[in-house]
Amino acid sequence: MKTRKITVKLWKSLKDRLDKATDTACLRRDAYLNRLLENELPYLEREVKSTNSDEACRYISARLGDPRKPRAQVTLLLREDLVSQLDALCAKRRLCRDAIFNRTIFLLTAAPEVIDLNFFQGDSSWRTEVWSECKHDGPFFSAVFDPLKGEVDPFWPIRAGLDLRREQARQVLGMEQEGIYGATLAVVTKAGRKHEAEVLYGLSCTLPDGAVPRTAAARAFEAEFGHLFRTTRESNGARS
Repeated sequence: MKTRKITVKLWKSLKDRLDKATDTACLRRDAYLNRLLENELPYLEREVKSTNSDEACRYISARLGDPRKPRAQVTLLLREDLVSQLDALCAKRRLCRDAIFNRTIFLLTAAPEVIDLNFFQGDSSWRTEVWSECKHDGPFFSAVFDPLKGEVDPFWPIRAGLDLRREQARQVLGMEQEGIYGATLAVVTKAGRKHEAEVLYGLSCTLPDGAVPRTAAARAFEAEFGHLFRTTRESNGARS
């Protein structure tokens, strides 16, 4: 198949994590990413259902370029048909291609507690549920009995866990609809003695304008929120 060289800018921390992981697993990075994209692009198209405004696209790109997160320019040799498919989807939905690569590598190399935080409200028991309910399914068998022939589908367990939570009516905030590519990602960082959540807007596929600072939608949301806050405070004051 024809291949094409593309250049992406990855957060250096993510590039280092990916390089270490592929070296440890004795994998060729670009060959692995080709197999990963082949599996993930249909999911990306299904899970990303909204289109970024120009403001949202610029904001995601700006947050991805946060100077506090150094980036490394990386050249990838990928299948031409996969690159064309990805570029077409980015044009259709106004997606930032670099954000998609960074997001995918972030999830691919994330610590277990980061996955728990972003998709299961910090609850790690979803892994036990997936093992209990899905241990006889194809991916487990192929990974054990045909480890070199199976699909490259590293996010299958997460999707299986989200499906189980939806079926059990225990998942909240619509995560099961958003899937891997819809949810806004976050990490918990330590600042002195405190732990603070950092929202990673630069790894978003799409954002509503209400989440983009200084847009009309964001100002309208802030005004509405301020009105509700004042009304609640006045009502509580009247009762007291």
